[in-house]
Amino acid sequence: MNRPVFSIAFGLVLLTGAWRASAAEEVWKGDRIVDAPVTIQRKTLRIEPGSRIAFRGEGRITVEDGNLVATHAAFEARSTLTNRFRIVVQNGKLTLSRCRFRGLKTEKPDKAHFIFGFLRCQYGTGSRVEDCDFVDCDALMMLNASHAEFARNLSVRCVKTFATLNCSECRFEGNEFFETRAGLNLSGTRLSEVFRNRFTDCPIGLVLYYCQENRVLGNAFFGGNEGMQLWGLGPGGVFT
Repeated sequence: MNRPVFSIAFGLVLLTGAWRASAAEEVWKGDRIVDAPVTIQRKTLRIEPGSRIAFRGEGRITVEDGNLVATHAAFEARSTLTNRFRIVVQNGKLTLSRCRFRGLKTEKPDKAHFIFGFLRCQYGTGSRVEDCDFVDCDALMMLNASHAEFARNLSVRCVKTFATLNCSECRFEGNEFFETRAGLNLSGTRLSEVFRNRFTDCPIGLVLYYCQENRVLGNAFFGGNEGMQLWGLGPGGVFT
């Protein structure tokens, strides 16, 4: 773990009041405070390199029937949001590259106890999260999605870094988890690969719950209590 933990300066642009945008592409640049619900409808919210997004109070971002794309951007919050996700991508794709997330936590963001985290991406295909850092965050959760890829990400002191529910053909490769309660939490997930990830001092490294036909290959576990926790597995799984 040799990438520095980041900090975010203040004196940001303030977005007050809820607002809605509907355009082919919504582009955000620079520093922003999101302190109220923001909804982007149809197409893409693109966050440009070098941008910093700070969530305050009830601030949250919802992308409906569109995509969220961010490269070299930073996201942070200093409070826990209750009964809502900080970020929702509905019927779209999530593409995150070399981004940093810090302090993004929620409490009971959904009525169903098995849906959790600070970010929910639902009904999308082809999402990619690569080379990102997550520090003191709740989970990034994919629901009813396929062909998502999580590669070379770093998690430090998170709750559940990546979670899937009813997903298929996903890949988790080369991620590192330090002091994270449960690095990967896969439920009802099939035809996916968990390959060469490293878990250090995690109470639980990997949770597989009612999954089948997955390949879990070449992962490393150091310290912690349980490397893998397996429940109700179906046929076709490979563990090496």
